[in-house]
Amino acid sequence: MNKTRLAPLSALTLALVSIPSLQAATYQVIELPTDELSRNSYSETMNNSGEFLATLEFKYNPPINVDLLNLESQTLIDGLTDIDAVADGNINAEDLAFLYSLLQNNAGNYLFQQIGTYTSAKGNENAVNLISGFDIQIPELAELSNSVTTYAFGINDNGWVVGAGSAPYQTLSYFNENDVELKLQIRDFSLRAYVDINGNTVPLLPPEESLGGRSEARDINDNNEVVGAATIAISEATQEAIDNCEDDETRGDVPLEYCLQNITSSASFETRAAYWKLNAEGQVIETKTFDMLAEPDDDSTRFYTSRAKAINNEGIIVGSSDDIYQGPDMSVSGYGRFVKGSSIITFATIFNDEGPIGFTNHDDYFTSEAVGINDNNLVIGQASKQINGYVRQKFFVHDIDNNETIYPKDFFSGSSSVAKGINNNDLVVGDGEVDSGLGINRRRHGFIYDYNEQSFTDLNDTIACDSPYTIVQANDINDFNEIIGTALIKKDLLNIAGEPLLNQDGSQAQSEVVVSVKLVPIAGGSIESCQVDDEDKYQRKAGSTGIWLILFAGLSMLLRRKI
Repeated sequence: MNKTRLAPLSALTLALVSIPSLQAATYQVIELPTDELSRNSYSETMNNSGEFLATLEFKYNPPINVDLLNLESQTLIDGLTDIDAVADGNINAEDLAFLYSLLQNNAGNYLFQQIGTYTSAKGNENAVNLISGFDIQIPELAELSNSVTTYAFGINDNGWVVGAGSAPYQTLSYFNENDVELKLQIRDFSLRAYVDINGNTVPLLPPEESLGGRSEARDINDNNEVVGAATIAISEATQEAIDNCEDDETRGDVPLEYCLQNITSSASFETRAAYWKLNAEGQVIETKTFDMLAEPDDDSTRFYTSRAKAINNEGIIVGSSDDIYQGPDMSVSGYGRFVKGSSIITFATIFNDEGPIGFTNHDDYFTSEAVGINDNNLVIGQASKQINGYVRQKFFVHDIDNNETIYPKDFFSGSSSVAKGINNNDLVVGDGEVDSGLGINRRRHGFIYDYNEQSFTDLNDTIACDSPYTIVQANDINDFNEIIGTALIKKDLLNIAGEPLLNQDGSQAQSEVVVSVKLVPIAGGSIESCQVDDEDKYQRKAGSTGIWLILFAGLSMLLRRKI
């Protein structure tokens, strides 16, 4: 099955100044209708029915729980334009933006309403619907709390969706020793795997459930087999912190639930690649976790980790696992010292009942991961090495049947490239750097690689010359060779209420935004040369400033999806 991973927004940002050289008409770009729900969207994956998944940021019209606002505070008195209307629940766009910013700035302060930063959606070319995950309706809003963060990572041809999400925050009323009532926002867990079956959320629990445990589901095949990762143990320090919370004298003047929630973010869990099997009714009938490439010594206190990322319809699972590094001793900037026989490093892994299998050459690459596999037993992923003193990732294709790994030529020798998806026609999609300068942040373009023909193509060379889109990521490809990706385009902006956003002079505000797109093959199309003059290049660069606002708002994306 095909798996995706979003690139950091810093990489996406640099694509704004991309300058196409060859454009084309072998693919038609269709923007997916996520802009009705949010300003920015990042595509994830797609099945053979054309159903796609996307992650949404800056969702319009977030619900505000007025009961949790202190309308007597000077901050609200000074900041709101119509405080009486807010008290009645009639919030205008300007006040909605102010309150949303206030709540975002107090994320993690459990005296304030908590709002989820990212949510997910499932749709097709015509319509899109939010995936609620573990969210619930609360009486104060008469709608979903909007307090959860929900990710959707995989979808099979049955339309079943897998991912991970947090529990909703709910109000716990607590009277402290001074008889002051505190309305605390409490949730049961921070990250839990799920399967969404036609809007019904089925939780996938980890073996270790202390503090709610943590689990994530990354992929699902057409046999309803799910893979991901789950916690199997907690550290002694985490257990000690739990014991302190459960001791009334040690805990202090806070409720038990609040104390436990405060230690969740710093809790240390041991994580393993995990598997869940569901029947046709959506019931979990089998679960298991997998061993790692490196097994810790009996007296080791270090937690070793493995994660599954993808499973094909034959049940072969791939991902990554900690292993003992066997390459030459060396120091790598940003990574530290690698010592043969003792350093513990993460490497691409095939998981089966006989044991995990690694296939990365440690002499050439010092870390790697596998992110996808098709039904022809071709595995895709990326591995890291030093090139001219700089760390670069290179995508690979590994043939399980022949035990052969190739690293295709990409944009240029010093380019970092990552694979995101592979279909059963052995076509690989991903993205890579297109700048040859030595800067840390370099522009990226989506690509397609034909494994059988050994041909590599910039996807911006396959769309029309006059296309307003820059394809910066290609995240999945189905068996009809349709590609789901992420693009940048200049658009009219809407405010937080979904209304036109105006400049001070009353004109419509515009900016580059991140959108989810689908690339559909054009029958009989061919790549053609397109002329790009200096004026077009300058204008494309000049229109790029707005994306920095997206980068600033989305820095937390860099830390997501780790358990």
